[in-house]
Amino acid sequence: MLNLEGGGSIKWNQENTTLTLNNVALDNKPATTNSWFQYCTKLETIVGSSNLSTDLATGMKCMFHGCSALVSLDLSSFNTEKVTSMYAMFDGCSALTTIYCNDDWKSDVVAESTDMLHALPRTDTSQHRHFYIETQCYP
Repeated sequence: MLNLEGGGSIKWNQENTTLTLNNVALDNKPATTNSWFQYCTKLETIVGSSNLSTDLATGMKCMFHGCSALVSLDLSSFNTEKVTSMYAMFDGCSALTTIYCNDDWKSDVVAESTDMLHALPRTDTSQHRHFYIETQCYP
């Protein structure tokens, strides 16, 4: 069971490869998405990520940490305007090659981003402090 701060939960077995988020209440506006999918090592696909509201989120620490089977993520609906921590957000996502985002993806107020992109394929780890990533971020 994944518990969403602010109420609600998603029935989830960490052995599943696909997570469908079509029935997530859009009025659920959590203050943090910290560790939501952490260590879902079999998770390959997230369907319906646009149904997650991140408008009020200030933390995305370890959100996908250890999701070693994820190949791509569509975060184009994520509002990151208030996020101050993206610490280890994608750490251990060793198969992740594509992150879809939009022009509104903001990191202006992010104060903590250590290991955000650690262990991503084809990523220059020396450049993490600059949010450099050789994988693609498509608007």
